Amino acid sequence: IMDLDINEIMESLEQDFDWLVKRKKHLELELLEIEREITDIYHAMEFYNLDAAKGYKIYKMMQERLIRRRQNKDETLKIDYILSGGIKGLTSKQTRKNFESLGNRQYQPRALKELFGV
Repeated sequence: IMDLDINEIMESLEQDFDWLVKRKKHLELELLEIEREITDIYHAMEFYNLDAAKGYKIYKMMQERLIRRRQNKDETLKIDYILSGGIKGLTSKQTRKNFESLGNRQYQPRALKELFGV
């Protein structure tokens, strides 16, 4: 087995965990901005009568923000899995299992089931 510099490994782990905490804070601020944009789009939809072209444009704007919001939430959740699981979660593969379970999620409609063919 090759020689390991335990101090170097420790420093690397500390830096990685610190980076994850900083990234999570950045994602939280970004999520607030996305939510403000979504609110603006909702209000534009409420207050204006849009023709087909403008309606489609606003739909695409909303879709883009909703996709960004989902990506943001998923990344934040993965960071939470890593931070809360720590080294034990990584070595037991529980963190990996949590990551993989994100790919198996399905949305269950709350009110408009007909939109989802349910």
